[in-house]
Amino acid sequence: MFKRISSSFCISVIITATLMTASFLKLLFSTKISGKYYAYFNSLFFENLPNPDGSLTLRVGLSGEYIPIIVSIFVFMLLIFLYQDYKSRSKV
Repeated sequence: MFKRISSSFCISVIITATLMTASFLKLLFSTKISGKYYAYFNSLFFENLPNPDGSLTLRVGLSGEYIPIIVSIFVFMLLIFLYQDYKSRSKV
């Protein structure tokens, strides 16, 4: 039981991190106007500011909204745990 819970947790963290990265990269390469932009349910941000010499300053980080990340991890964890439980019961 503990093995299923821990493996479900690890897999859900990996899925959530992958989705966060994909969401951030999509936003990063699709914006052309300077400003502050949010990704993955406003939990990640990046801000691009033009400098007087023509270069850009980028700020990247977590915006302080941790609830979407936590909810995503637990939803994926529950789905994966239920799938593992279903597969183990169907073998018998």
